[in-house]
Amino acid sequence: MTQGTDRLKALSDGVFAIAATLLVIEVAVPDVPRGDLLSALRHEWPSFAGYAVSFAVIGVLWVNHNATVARVVVVDRGLLFWNLLVLGTVAFIPFPTALVAKYLGDGGSNATSATVGYALVMMACAASFATLWLYLGRHRELLAETCEPHAPQVAVRRALGGVGAYAATALLALLDPLLAVAAFFLLTVAFVFAERPAKV
Repeated sequence: MTQGTDRLKALSDGVFAIAATLLVIEVAVPDVPRGDLLSALRHEWPSFAGYAVSFAVIGVLWVNHNATVARVVVVDRGLLFWNLLVLGTVAFIPFPTALVAKYLGDGGSNATSATVGYALVMMACAASFATLWLYLGRHRELLAETCEPHAPQVAVRRALGGVGAYAATALLALLDPLLAVAAFFLLTVAFVFAERPAKV
């Protein structure tokens, strides 16, 4: 049984919007005496860094997801479940963001653990996109006729490349959590300019 894409798009956009909005909750307003606000805001830099990186990540994921769904003309039960896997990983992003915001400034093993955890969640996000496109590759009838024949293969390679890149960032986090956070942002910028999976 198949259906149109309207409900899938509506649910997906809602999850992305909520995940992005929840990020700002971790940016706390400091309660300080008069004259100490600027110093307190500087102390909160890990929260600002976590927000900026994760908002950019979610934004790129949303753009890629939107590009994927734009190539889908009908939805079946299997696609709904694989799409839920993608949404589940996206909805989880605020949690590792909160860990990074809380522990990055402290340094030590907690900062390392938080940053490695963030990388693992990013790996899960990339892997979920790979599984989504693997399913679409096996069910070409769900895709628009104008979608290029090699589109699923290209998209899967891109997603698996993301898994590898984030795995490397997890290793970098073991050496320097701050460099790993910078790498997260640079990877996000790189994905903005990555090749599109297909044309419609």
